[in-house]
Amino acid sequence: METSNIEVWNRHYLRPESKQSYPDEALVRLIRTLPLHEKAPDATDTELLTEKEQRWDKSARSLMRSQGMSANSSSKPESNPDPENSASMFRYFALDFGCGSGRHIPLLLESGYETSGCDSSKNAIDHCIELYPRARFSLSVDFSIPASPAEDGLYDVIVCWGVLHYMPAREASRLLMQLEKALRPGGFLLGTLRKESDTHFQHSAVSESSIHLASEEDLKGLLSGSFADFEYGYMERTPLGKMDQIVAHWFFRARKLVS
Repeated sequence: METSNIEVWNRHYLRPESKQSYPDEALVRLIRTLPLHEKAPDATDTELLTEKEQRWDKSARSLMRSQGMSANSSSKPESNPDPENSASMFRYFALDFGCGSGRHIPLLLESGYETSGCDSSKNAIDHCIELYPRARFSLSVDFSIPASPAEDGLYDVIVCWGVLHYMPAREASRLLMQLEKALRPGGFLLGTLRKESDTHFQHSAVSESSIHLASEEDLKGLLSGSFADFEYGYMERTPLGKMDQIVAHWFFRARKLVS
């Protein structure tokens, strides 16, 4: 991330209004669609489980069975595994890359993931360490991705929410490649990109930070450089009482292929 952006965000996380406590609704919905999520949605809920998601779920369950795991939501072994290894077999790991003040950390923890977070702002990391002792946090100012506590050091889920649009396209593409490498086969990257129709950012508290707005073609081009399997949507709203301003984001879910 550009040095000027890091300074802007480090100052921002000293402001009381930066301490967000509730997760983005769009991320809550995405987390609920993940096939390995321990609170997986009911297969009859067509809003949350599309035909493609059902294929992903079937693929994930097949992978789980091949590893001696039950395909039901409780993820219990079908046979009696080595007790020394059983504890690590059924652990799932998530990373919030660009975690900020940690608004999504409780969501990941409550969803059953051993959770790590990293950010370029030391003030944000200090805040998270104090607030969320169950998670692991590290400072990242050079795209460095902390290894998970798993033996392979990889993650089942990586969240990259409100990060990519603060980078030039080339840097964002490079980061996506690194995030893809940090995922286990079949793992998911959940993220956002500011949409070209956004007009609110210039009025926001972090308007000093550089930003890159993306068209649909920009989004597809960026994701296809690292992922062959992805879906996306968008969300738009206006701030209360400011009908002339639009807050607009693309959101996406990309899956690392199982080789």
